[in-house]
Amino acid sequence: MVLGILNGGEFPAALNSTHIVLIPKKKAPDKFVDYRPISLCNVLYKLISKVLENHLKLFLARLVSENQSAFTPGRMISDNIMIAFEMFYYMKNSRGGGGHMALKLDMAKAYDHVEWVFLRRVLVVIGFDGGWVYNVMSCVESVSFEVLINGSPSNVSVPERELRQGDPFSPYLFIICAEVLSSLIRRKVEVTVLHGIQIAPQAPIICHLFFADDSIIFVKANENQAREVLNILTSYEEASGQLVSKEKTTVSFSRGTRTRRKELVAVVLGVQVVSEQAALGSNPSYTWGSVCEAKTVLDLGLRRCIGNGESIRVWLDPWIPGTETRRVLSPRGEVAANLRVSELMVEGEVRWDRNKVETFFLPFEAKRVMQIRLSELPRADDWCWDHEKNAEYTLKSGYRLLFEKSEVEGEQSDFTRDRWLWKAIWRVPVIPRIKAFMWQLCNDALPTKANIAARLGLADGSCPRCPSNMETCLHVVRGCGWGDEIWEAMSIEVDRNIGIVRVREWVEDMSREMEERERVKFMTICSVIWEKRNKMVFERERWLKESVIRRRKDLIWEMKSFVGW
Repeated sequence: MVLGILNGGEFPAALNSTHIVLIPKKKAPDKFVDYRPISLCNVLYKLISKVLENHLKLFLARLVSENQSAFTPGRMISDNIMIAFEMFYYMKNSRGGGGHMALKLDMAKAYDHVEWVFLRRVLVVIGFDGGWVYNVMSCVESVSFEVLINGSPSNVSVPERELRQGDPFSPYLFIICAEVLSSLIRRKVEVTVLHGIQIAPQAPIICHLFFADDSIIFVKANENQAREVLNILTSYEEASGQLVSKEKTTVSFSRGTRTRRKELVAVVLGVQVVSEQAALGSNPSYTWGSVCEAKTVLDLGLRRCIGNGESIRVWLDPWIPGTETRRVLSPRGEVAANLRVSELMVEGEVRWDRNKVETFFLPFEAKRVMQIRLSELPRADDWCWDHEKNAEYTLKSGYRLLFEKSEVEGEQSDFTRDRWLWKAIWRVPVIPRIKAFMWQLCNDALPTKANIAARLGLADGSCPRCPSNMETCLHVVRGCGWGDEIWEAMSIEVDRNIGIVRVREWVEDMSREMEERERVKFMTICSVIWEKRNKMVFERERWLKESVIRRRKDLIWEMKSFVGW
């Protein structure tokens, strides 16, 4: 059937019957515009559409100008994003009185307003074969819709225009239509009616950049240029059916543009004025992705700098200088989980309350806290960089920190730093899920309450069995009351060295003193403790020492059949 249709056969209308599912754009949608309609196309139709798409992609780069970077083989949308930021940087530092403007266009329901007559005419003018145009327009025009409401299809509706979101062919047809707008702008530039921006003597003149259905137009900031742009957009709207959303379209100006000129241009275009930093929208993926990557570097070295101490959480925030984690290691005990640093100070004075500090912290950590100097001037808490004496971030220190971290991770990945531990875990003859559990445990990757609290910024990370302690991975298997009973019953002496604060170190110390069969017992008990902890937390199952030991014996029998003991 697919080959018959592609070779000029009749296109059955039933093949293009499409269900539409409404995807919410926000958490609590209350209007129809708060939903995004996505087409669930027929599989046979998608095969036809994909073949046509693959044929088009072979020479799409020759049809679409370099100003369009999306959905074009050999191009990346990030290229135009970086060019756009270079343009905005130039505008930000340009002091010329004439000035430039950047108009960010927002097309209202871009795919929904494409006229089929316009699309057919564009394909013919470009020079596509008549048979190929027939196949494309059959795919577009034969569609019928049924909206899924509560999982059930509604009445059939037949559209008279639009490109479907969900059709793999639609993005490519859309950028071909958008090339008409690009051509209109280029013609005006060629006859010097529009004047783009040239940021350097050897740089090309940039007048517009396209990002699929988003676009930015760069021209001189004056009334004549604004009217020319408006005429181009009006012509494009009338021909294509597209509509520019004036409410969402914005204009920004270079630094030296006069205020009167800004106001006049904004009135002519009928759009709002924004700063150049906001002109790319709230989520340019490549750039903000880079920012998020940089944030991980900051997380490695940032700590809270104490002012009045009112916003710093003692047990959750990084505020202890000179340590690897910059967080408190002392057990919380009966102290409130949301205790603030300000409560550790003498009321009305700029000094630590020694009695409180020595009561709440272990001796080595109390000494560190008492050494932290408090500000004589009243100021709010702030953030500072813990790897420079002046507490300011530098590229050099950030690079050095990343380099040291990569060295450690590289050693771990090559089994040079923790080679013995990983061999001890993976070579023990236990069932695979216990090995996987031990890997999670040693990497502090179990969803304990402390880990969840740290990730989500919650105040309470205390243990559900003994609330006076934070529920870390190490606490679950070593320090919690329910684990103590099991280790004692199984005649295993637990290493309680308080100097060990990482669960990986504890597992390694315990394992080094054991023969293989003892390691089997040790790893099995660790996994059973975690399993029983989950049953108590999520299924309200009572904690019984006997049931844990019984479960451990069941696993031993399971392992005997697995390893052939």
